[in-house]
Amino acid sequence: MNNIIRLILPVIFITLISVARAQKPDSVKYSQTISGDFSFTKTWHYPPDIKKDTKSGKFTNLFTGEKVKPADTQHIYQSCNGECDFQGSHKITHCLANISQDTLILTFTNYDGLGYLKVKIFNGIYSSQFYYTFIAPIKKNQPVNFQSIEQHMTLNTKSIKLGQKIKGKITVGFTMDNYLQNGTMEKRQYHLNGLFATKIRQSEK
Repeated sequence: MNNIIRLILPVIFITLISVARAQKPDSVKYSQTISGDFSFTKTWHYPPDIKKDTKSGKFTNLFTGEKVKPADTQHIYQSCNGECDFQGSHKITHCLANISQDTLILTFTNYDGLGYLKVKIFNGIYSSQFYYTFIAPIKKNQPVNFQSIEQHMTLNTKSIKLGQKIKGKITVGFTMDNYLQNGTMEKRQYHLNGLFATKIRQSEK
């Protein structure tokens, strides 16, 4: 047990939540016909703590060991088919849509909580902010710095209301200040892009 703790503690100390500066506002493009394959919306999985035995069909809660309730076996459908190449290629499988007053907020993430991008849209104008929860050492006393360099978003509708289904296409480019071993710094470019189809489910508090 002591050996496990020694391995875990260093990781905890270098776990960071890094946030980019908000991108300069831009105009949303609207089109009822968005090119791309949206069949990913038919793909689903169980919650990450629920496992189904393929032979017996029995469900198990991997985290608590408690009896699994019917609500625990809900089908979680994919709402985004995206990719980000920061720290290697990562799939982005979920887009959460919320409303705060008259602003639509799209959060691109995975069901495991690993987040990537938040986009706020008001009256046809949007701004994007990249954020990422990751494990990596950085230069002492120097925060990680992301800067957005480009963004493009297309939505299929201008209407925003609870329960409404929306779909779209997004591309965002950003840089990260990367500190080299010789003490110098270089900016490296990364991109996030993909399709999304989701439902506006609740207001964001």
